[in-house]
Amino acid sequence: MKVKWQFGVRMAHIKSYWKDLNEQMENGYKTTGCICSLLHRIKGVLRKLPASDRAKLQTRFSGLCLEADTLMDDIMDRMKDQCDKKPRRLNVCFH
Repeated sequence: MKVKWQFGVRMAHIKSYWKDLNEQMENGYKTTGCICSLLHRIKGVLRKLPASDRAKLQTRFSGLCLEADTLMDDIMDRMKDQCDKKPRRLNVCFH
């Protein structure tokens, strides 16, 4: 009985997996970076407002920060899930 390991097929699958994972990580990094940048810019604008206007908008800004935090947690959870789904099975055929 011969054992044939389909090396080329397996290597293509592994490369594809890592390419997809790297792209997702890069997209997550860019998205969280944009969110953080925008929040910092908004915070800077809030600091320049008169105290009465700032107080009116502070609650909304805090809510926006909570939503951003939830979104970034979701991105991290998806990335962790992807990392846990690494290929484990050997593609072995018996002839």
